[in-house]
Amino acid sequence: MILFLMSIGCLSYILRIFEINYALFPLTETHELKDGSFFNNFYLIVITMTTVGYGDYSPKTYQGKFIIMCTAIWGAFMISLILLTVSSIFQLSQN
Repeated sequence: MILFLMSIGCLSYILRIFEINYALFPLTETHELKDGSFFNNFYLIVITMTTVGYGDYSPKTYQGKFIIMCTAIWGAFMISLILLTVSSIFQLSQN
């Protein structure tokens, strides 16, 4: 769980580094400046790692898209580890 939470924090910060320039200097006038906030990046990482994927927020840069692709793979691995741990805790034995 600690590794999962640390992964979310680190990946959110890395994504913010790559997406902050787009938030500060938008290419269109309809872009909202709040897209570069840490909470939105945190939200995107959590939604991607838990494989929910609402699609309401997405990265705008190629570096951000690469981070999200790596996050999806890492999230699938982390969720499977959590499920494996929980199932081994609740495993019934004859002893």
